[in-house]
Amino acid sequence: MAVTGSIRTAIEVSLPLRTRSTLNAREHWRKRAKRAQEERAVVRMRLAVVREWPPRLPAVVTLTRVGPRALDGDNLQGALKAVRDGVADALGVDDGSEDVQWLYAQERGGAHEVRVKVESTEAGASSQRVSP
Repeated sequence: MAVTGSIRTAIEVSLPLRTRSTLNAREHWRKRAKRAQEERAVVRMRLAVVREWPPRLPAVVTLTRVGPRALDGDNLQGALKAVRDGVADALGVDDGSEDVQWLYAQERGGAHEVRVKVESTEAGASSQRVSP
């Protein structure tokens, strides 16, 4: 999806989540499913309390993983899959919707964290940053 126009609304939320790459993990499927369900619910509930939520679509969503080690591209997307699903739930769309463009980033840091930044191209309020 190509986003045209200037970005008018930006909402940024920090979540104290430790995401794990599940592509090469050797764990029981039920344990993995429970962790994904919990991450998805935390993201959905945290975004629901943001004053200017939901933003207008179309939107660009940037998911940034902060952790001590960097992951390669496909492991990064796998680690953030439940977060992506939670953001899509909060937006009220399927995560494959053409109204949302997904971008992934990562930073090295001591504390595990996930930052969700949603930028809407529709006219709206100014930038808002929310901390946990």
